[in-house]
Amino acid sequence: MIRSFHALVPRVQVSEQVLKCFSTSSTSNRISPSLKKMMKPFFLKCHPDVHTTDTSKQVNMEALQNINGFMDTLDATCEGKVVDWPTMLPIEFLLKTDEITGRKKKKEEIITRRKVELVVPPVSLRNLIVSSKGNDRKQSIQRLQNEVKREMAKLLQVAGLAVPRDVDDIMNEDEYWDGVLENEILEEDRSAGGVGRRFTTDERPKSKREKARDRFVRSLDREKFDKMYNAAVKDMEADSATSGFIKNHAILRQDLVNSVIAKVRIDKEAEIEMLDELITLRRLSLIMEDNFDKLQMEEFGRMWEDLTIILANPRDFGTSETAMRKRRKRGQESGFRFTYCADNKVTIHVPLDFRDEELLAELDRNLSDWFNMVDESVEQLFRYNNP
Repeated sequence: MIRSFHALVPRVQVSEQVLKCFSTSSTSNRISPSLKKMMKPFFLKCHPDVHTTDTSKQVNMEALQNINGFMDTLDATCEGKVVDWPTMLPIEFLLKTDEITGRKKKKEEIITRRKVELVVPPVSLRNLIVSSKGNDRKQSIQRLQNEVKREMAKLLQVAGLAVPRDVDDIMNEDEYWDGVLENEILEEDRSAGGVGRRFTTDERPKSKREKARDRFVRSLDREKFDKMYNAAVKDMEADSATSGFIKNHAILRQDLVNSVIAKVRIDKEAEIEMLDELITLRRLSLIMEDNFDKLQMEEFGRMWEDLTIILANPRDFGTSETAMRKRRKRGQESGFRFTYCADNKVTIHVPLDFRDEELLAELDRNLSDWFNMVDESVEQLFRYNNP
């Protein structure tokens, strides 16, 4: 059982900037202590000291510094200061996982580069916090904290970590509002001299929280919600009725593969000849056709439809099976990169000189972690509604 952080990593000196990630000192207006407690598993798993290469240390150091800097921005806002407010927070990091590989089925450490584009709450919420006072500010700060926790939960999921239960509760809007409302009613009862006394619905005036909740409900586009709900039900029924239909139909299989190949792009910094591009597209097509079931292209159909493959330059190191095994032993990455974008879509940077079995292993290792995060269209209906 690990009793401390130093039991997990070597006792080396780390920068003061990174150590701030574990600090929990706070004032009443700061929300970073709660966020740091939530993100502590991520800090431990991606801390530079648990990696061996300079590249891994540098990339993960920047990731932790970006998170820590964003938390400082949130604290300054909660204290009423007007600070620069980003629209997006990209976090790129190298993740170390254990995997059984090779013919001898040995356990090896695999390094994967992943990136998450976190959506920052709108600047209007910052302005509301800065301009408000008392309970209004307190409510706005609570709302900011909940929105940030929703986004940070994505980072935990992408890193293969569990989301704390209290964040799951926050993501359940009705449960959150009911809990806050219950506490506020009891507070108002006590302040009125009736300890625990209950008012009837008719005689009790609505609190600010109740009024805010009513405004939130009125702000929902019910027609849009009904359309999205009905579409989701139809999709579910269609998935159930047509399970196995695509993989057993040659033309439909090919159509799905073609839809993925049609979205393949070239990296902006890549210098790839037209002939090499055509050969690579054909290789990708054949790999997907031959491994349709293994890649779960029908089961993960929605993700594959939204997935974009970006071809990058060939790697500047040996890519044979032996060479890649030596790189893994040295804690070096493979050259693939997976990104969860702000629009809930996934992009994969694939080096041009990939091997077939290498690509299949990378897809199998990573894509299942992203599947449950891709379709969040209904959640967008409830996000950032200003009452």
